[in-house]
Amino acid sequence: MDLATRGGDRLLGELERHFEFTPGGYQLSPGAQPEGLVLVESLIARSLDRCAGAAVPACADAAWAIGNLLQRAATHLAMQLVERTGARKLCVAGDAAVHGLARLDPRRNSWIDQLYVPPAAGEAGTAVGAALFGWCEIFGAPPPCELETAFRGRPYRDAEIVAAIEEHGAAPGMASRRSDRVLDEVADLLASGALVAWFDGGAELGEPLDGRCVLASPCCVPLAPRLDAGLLRESFRALTAVVLVEDAEDYFDMSGRSPFAHHVARVIRERTREIPLVVRSDGTSRVQTVDSWRAPRLHDLLQRFQRRAGPPILASAPLRQTGGPAVESPRDALRLWDRAELAAI
Repeated sequence: MDLATRGGDRLLGELERHFEFTPGGYQLSPGAQPEGLVLVESLIARSLDRCAGAAVPACADAAWAIGNLLQRAATHLAMQLVERTGARKLCVAGDAAVHGLARLDPRRNSWIDQLYVPPAAGEAGTAVGAALFGWCEIFGAPPPCELETAFRGRPYRDAEIVAAIEEHGAAPGMASRRSDRVLDEVADLLASGALVAWFDGGAELGEPLDGRCVLASPCCVPLAPRLDAGLLRESFRALTAVVLVEDAEDYFDMSGRSPFAHHVARVIRERTREIPLVVRSDGTSRVQTVDSWRAPRLHDLLQRFQRRAGPPILASAPLRQTGGPAVESPRDALRLWDRAELAAI
């Protein structure tokens, strides 16, 4: 859906002719001619990795039209669910549902009181969801409370990190350090325009967030092509705005928290020039709020960066190359650091 932020409504009318909402959901219009669907299929078939020049507007318009219909369909289904059940707190999972409903703000949609998106809301969370369903249905246990943090793997001891560095033959002077001075050094690097691989604690379930990510200053637009090249990312992929939870509403039109980076919010117009690297073409950002008890070291780093550079925000991308495995161990991180040619880790 990142590509959709570069598109417009040129193809929407063509698609709408083949799509209709029903009391039970939605469907493709019976007997409709398939030209619109074939058109979109042919546009997508050009392959997103070749979306350059004249192909970009066509692919982006197709993505925008499909995304628009997905959002409307997901909202339509959610409204029917609320009407039938009376439940006004929604838990949304699945990629299409997340993209369709993550933009909803209860302040402007009086039919819901709360919208919750759990960690690993897509395919990665299917096994967890199945286990929780079995826990409730087979054992008759009450459903668990809202997940406050993403499940994490084990952290690595200093001795393991040092051994990985020595085995890797990394740069002289590189070592495992956990002092406050390290956070100052990282904040200085980010303020100077460096790309930093951030490896902290255990790996998370689902999308790598505050434990395995690449960080950059949100002020430095020229960092985008370097980051895309290093991580083999498509140029239309958006970066996440990692923001101190206490400052999020000063920069984004949103309410509440977004600890798992699933919520999309419009950037407040007066703030867009301060954080151009994380503002998408349609004026929105994917937002991850950071608090001191979920991610204390990242929260501390954001505060130190704010004192040096201004905004309490960093740009973030998952610490992995497109098509490759997620980073789990220190050895994984060091190998990726070499390939991606990042400034520091």
